[in-house]
Amino acid sequence: MYFTHQFLLYVHVAIGAIALIVFWLPLITRKGSANHKRIGKWYVASMYFVAGTGLVMSSLDMIAPIAIRYPDGYNGDKPIADIIERIRFTALFLWMLSLLVINNVRHSELVIKHKNNPSALRTPTYLLLVLSLLVTSLIVGFIGLQSGRILLQVFAGISLLSAIGALRYMFNKSKNSWLVEHIGAILGSGIGVYTAFFAFGGRALFAHLFSGQAQMIPWLLPSIIGVPCIIWLSNKYRPKTTTTIRTKTMVS
Repeated sequence: MYFTHQFLLYVHVAIGAIALIVFWLPLITRKGSANHKRIGKWYVASMYFVAGTGLVMSSLDMIAPIAIRYPDGYNGDKPIADIIERIRFTALFLWMLSLLVINNVRHSELVIKHKNNPSALRTPTYLLLVLSLLVTSLIVGFIGLQSGRILLQVFAGISLLSAIGALRYMFNKSKNSWLVEHIGAILGSGIGVYTAFFAFGGRALFAHLFSGQAQMIPWLLPSIIGVPCIIWLSNKYRPKTTTTIRTKTMVS
């Protein structure tokens, strides 16, 4: 089990590093072009792999925390129950981020595939994915409130809003917001993968720059940048309502 976890970790990090770069390429290519679609498929494939391995690794951490993290046995001073609790909390957080990425990537695919039929997203498989993210975000948010951990509260909130947004779209009769949904979902997956990078892989890189409460800055930075971008782009590409179009026509 330990060696499986380590192997997945190395591949996860390698593909994740590539995904961090590939994420930006569709954003700088013309939407709808052959390059945009091709690079988008690369990004989606890498995200499925990164998030999928994240789910497996976090599951192993929750099932056998000591065997995975301390293969030679734990000999520390802290109570082993506290160590197990910390490992499982971290694994649950990673589980939620992985679900967030998978949900957003899948949502971005489905809204493009079913542009004029949001109800087509209401398949048992996709509903299960979205509801899993919703339930996990509530659990993580509850733990965050109980423990006073701001990071858990923030990302649980982001994950909860993502799940609610997906449910709202698939049960909405509007057929004109697929582009906004696609952009928001892709950027949301980017927030998830960059957060995972800063929270786990990048933590050692920035340890000498941030200490104390400032250690939260690298964790929150993707959301601080990404969420306003989602809001701005959503407003930019949101279909104009009939009332708005009529008002502009009358003014002109």
